Amino acid sequence: MKKALSYQDIYLVPRKGVLAHRADADLSVSFLDRKFRACFLPANMTDVVNIDICKWLSQNDYLYIMHRFGDTYQFVKQANKENWNLISISIGASQEDKDMLKMIATEQLRVDFVTIDIAHGHSVMMERMLKYLRYISSSKIIAGNVATPEGVRDLAVWGADAVKVGVSGGAACSTKMQTSFHVPMFTCVQDCFELGSFDCPIISDGGIRENGDIPKALRAGATLVMMGGLLAACADAPGENVYTDGGQYGMIPSDNRPPTHKRYHGSASEHQKGERKHVEGFQLQLPCNGLTYAEKYQELTESLSSAISYAGGVNLKAFRQVKYVEA
Repeated sequence: MKKALSYQDIYLVPRKGVLAHRADADLSVSFLDRKFRACFLPANMTDVVNIDICKWLSQNDYLYIMHRFGDTYQFVKQANKENWNLISISIGASQEDKDMLKMIATEQLRVDFVTIDIAHGHSVMMERMLKYLRYISSSKIIAGNVATPEGVRDLAVWGADAVKVGVSGGAACSTKMQTSFHVPMFTCVQDCFELGSFDCPIISDGGIRENGDIPKALRAGATLVMMGGLLAACADAPGENVYTDGGQYGMIPSDNRPPTHKRYHGSASEHQKGERKHVEGFQLQLPCNGLTYAEKYQELTESLSSAISYAGGVNLKAFRQVKYVEA
C-alpha cells in the first residue's frame, strides 16, 4: 500500500522560468462554461462567507458558493433583484431543500450554480438529490464531498457537473478523529484525478493551511481550490471577532484596530448544528491575519503568480508539469 500524502508532506520542484515579470502570469480558470479571475474560492461555511462577501466576489469575477445555513430562497431573490454576475448557492438533501428548489424554479429565478453539500457525498441521498435537481433545474451542479475515484465517477454519472473532493481535510473538521475515515488531501485529489477515467472537474476542499498549498492542489489535479481557515482569519470575515487584553478574551478595544482572533466553527460542529448530535466539527480561534478579504485575495494572487513563475509556465497549466518531492 502506498503512502498517502497531505499538502504539507510535499514540495514542488522549480523549473526554468519563462515570464519576464511574475505579474504577467495568467491566473484565470475556465469552469463549467464560465471564466473566473482565479482558481481559488472560499469554503461555503458561515464563518467564511456571507451575503456581502459573496456580492463582492461576484462583482469581481471570482467564484463563490454561498453556505446553506441561512435563508437561501431570500438570498436568491436578492441576487436576482440586483442582477448579480454570479448566483451560486448550497443545499442539503432534505425535503425542505427540494421544496425551496421547486419554489425557485416556479418563480423562474436565476441560479447559475447549485452545490449539493453532504458530508458523505458518495451516498444514496446524494444520488436521489442529484437526480431530482437535474430534473427540476438547468443550473450547473457541483456535488460533494467524496474521497475516491469511484465517488467522483458515480456523482458524475448521477448528474454532477463538478465534484468537491475531500473528507475531513478541514482544520475545523473532526470526522477522522470521530470515525477514522479520511484520505490525506494531496493523495485524495491525485487519485481522484489520475485514476478516474472521466471528464469531471475536481474542487479540492480542505487541507489548505498556507498560500503555497494551492499550487500543490493544482499539481494533484484540482481545477479549483477551496479554503476555509485562510479566509476565516481575515479581519472582515463573518466569524465572531475576539480581542485579547492580558490573556483575557472578549475585551473590545476603544480604537478601530482589527481583532486579535476570529472564531471559526466547523460546519458539523455543535454550534452550527444547534445540537450535540453527530458532531464532527469543533470551534477554533484563529489568529487574525489583519487583512481584509480584498487584501488577502491580492496576497493570494501574488503568491500564485510567483508560483507559476517557479513552475516554468505562464498559466495554471504549468503546475501539472512540475515534479514534487516528499518533505
